This record gives sequence, C-alpha cells and structure tokens, in this order.
Amino acid sequence: MVRQSHNQTAQPQARVRVQATHSASPGKDAQIDQFLPAIVLAFFASQNRSLLAADCLIETVVEMYRRGMQLDSLQFALSMATLQSGSTLLSEQELNILTARCGIIMLTLHEVGCAVYSKVIKLCRLLALK
Repeated sequence: MVRQSHNQTAQPQARVRVQATHSASPGKDAQIDQFLPAIVLAFFASQNRSLLAADCLIETVVEMYRRGMQLDSLQFALSMATLQSGSTLLSEQELNILTARCGIIMLTLHEVGCAVYSKVIKLCRLLALK
C-alpha cells in the first residue's frame, strides 16, 4: 500500500513538465505560462491532502489574480498544455477540478475586493499628481 502512494506521488512529478504555450497576444496571457508549472505541481501535491501544497496553490492563484489574469485564460492555457503534452498532464476530470478550485479562489478575491496591481499603480500615480 505504501508503494502505491509512492507511485501516485512520483507520477505527477513526471507529468509536471509544462511547456510554455505561446499566445498570439503577449501580455497577461503570456504571463500565465510562468504560473502553470506551479499550479499543476501544487494541484497534484494537494491531492494527497497536503496543507502546504494547498496553500501554494492558493498563493499562486492570488498572485495571478492580482496581476490581472482571468480564469478563462488560465483554463485555455491548461488545456493547451495538456494537449501539447499528449493528454498526459491532466485528465479531463483533473482539469475540471483544478479550474473549479481556481475559479472559487478568484471569485472569493473579487467578492472581498482584493486589489489588482494595475489598479493600485494607477491609484498611486493619481495620488502622486495631487
């Protein structure tokens, strides 16, 4: 039984090699590629009920949200990475679960009024002009 759990944790580590997807429009969508390996690795680690991994997943999604990245862009990037890896990165169910978790985190951040960096920078510039 211990051997099975070791195989389960070793397999996702081999699957985490996420190739960067080159989006047609550089900017926020291109920045998502920086976060894909962290999100996928934290997701697989959190499957074993690791609180540290769940915290890493949440912190990564919070950072993405604060940089102005959207859930649909993340879902598209995860789907593209899965297709490029030959459907070995995430199963359809894992992709749905990961997208739902990220969506819940982003909706919560939106509801509590978490500031996005670009809005904070604009506000600081406005205050500096006065």
